[in-house]
Amino acid sequence: MGRAKTAMELTKNNKKRKITFNTRKQGLIKKTRELGILCDVDVSMIISTDDQETPQIFPPDSDKLNRLIDLYKHYLRTDPGRVNQYVLLDFFRDKKTKMEEELVKAKKKNVEAKYPSWFDFLDSLSEARLREFALRLENKIFDVKNIIECVKNLGQYPCYPG
Repeated sequence: MGRAKTAMELTKNNKKRKITFNTRKQGLIKKTRELGILCDVDVSMIISTDDQETPQIFPPDSDKLNRLIDLYKHYLRTDPGRVNQYVLLDFFRDKKTKMEEELVKAKKKNVEAKYPSWFDFLDSLSEARLREFALRLENKIFDVKNIIECVKNLGQYPCYPG
């Protein structure tokens, strides 16, 4: 049996929040250590809270952390394209793009449900081309109705709508 999904919201109970923080922090440190070992990469992390006087760092060796920070600053100055930065703005930009794509898909699905087409060639047409096609159809329908009226009234064919 799986674990219940935890709601992503601030825990109101202060004691429970501290327990959750410490548990998740230890899990994050474990995953960071595993990432470094399994992938043979240098990984660092700084965790700071209002309760702590000094931030907790990983790896605990501050020389190693400082070396990584200096390396990061060096690459940032000399080759900024080499440094992958994913800041909050990037996060929201990605979210916005993803939501816009989902909105386009939903709109398309809505249009397909509202106006189903049996002709595949109509699916690839733009809105302007579809409107032009609909106008031509209306004109053809009008012409056919006029011919039918002409034949009914005069009893002869061909009748040319005037």
